Amino acid sequence: METFRQELLTQGVPQEIAEETAALLGDYLADVWGGTSVNFPRGFAASQAKADAEALALYDGSNLDQLAGQFGVSETCALGMVVRARARASTREAREDEEQTAH
Repeated sequence: METFRQELLTQGVPQEIAEETAALLGDYLADVWGGTSVNFPRGFAASQAKADAEALALYDGSNLDQLAGQFGVSETCALGMVVRARARASTREAREDEEQTAH
């Protein structure tokens, strides 16, 4: 809970309150979730989709090296970003077409 306490202190919470709150949170989490494995996603999918869409918008067919540099990934990963964004766009368009056909 040290990380949580430090975050509270960073946010301007007085030290005594930060320590009490962190301890209470630690006890609560141990009581409720103790012995289980819990995965808390950090919004990776949403942030990845946003970056992928940005990469697709910037991609001109010949600038994978520039995209890789801009996003801090390899050229293969940059191409993967473009491919994922195209697939999402295609899926979205297919859904829209189905909805229009259904009405």
